[in-house]
Amino acid sequence: GLGSACYIWSFNSNAVEKVTEFNEGTMLTSLTWEAKTDLLAIGSVNGDVELHDVVKKKCLRKIDFHTERVGTLSFMDNLLLSGSRDQQVLLFDVRSAKKPVKTYKDHTQEVCGLKWSPDGLYFASGGNDNMMYVYSPKTDLPLMKKQHKAAVRAIAWSERQYGVLASGAGT
Repeated sequence: GLGSACYIWSFNSNAVEKVTEFNEGTMLTSLTWEAKTDLLAIGSVNGDVELHDVVKKKCLRKIDFHTERVGTLSFMDNLLLSGSRDQQVLLFDVRSAKKPVKTYKDHTQEVCGLKWSPDGLYFASGGNDNMMYVYSPKTDLPLMKKQHKAAVRAIAWSERQYGVLASGAGT
């Protein structure tokens, strides 16, 4: 992402291709790939998320349920998480639902980190409120919460050790 545009670069051919460009004044603020397909989710400063098929070179859908910038996105199969300055985490099933499947409202400031566990059974969210929450998409309430001393932006689940989660906070 660069300013208001999103590009893809091919390591093999060194070719650069523009995926999309938002209207003037609308900056790109987050990106994530769906690991098994050619879907790319792109978040913007105005709260929109666009889903692009980069092979077919077309925008498949625009999601506009956030009221402020989308600072973090995370895909797991057909489930897309978006976190925003509006303090919400939204869960979408990109195959069907036009509206969010679930809305999580535990953060009291901007959501700035999201990450699915490798098995897709859980996800963690971090916020500028110094809080990290762990959820299951099957429940409405957090399964765990952890307070840090600064904003939680860095979140990573171990691929090798089940249930091990690293988080980082700082300014």
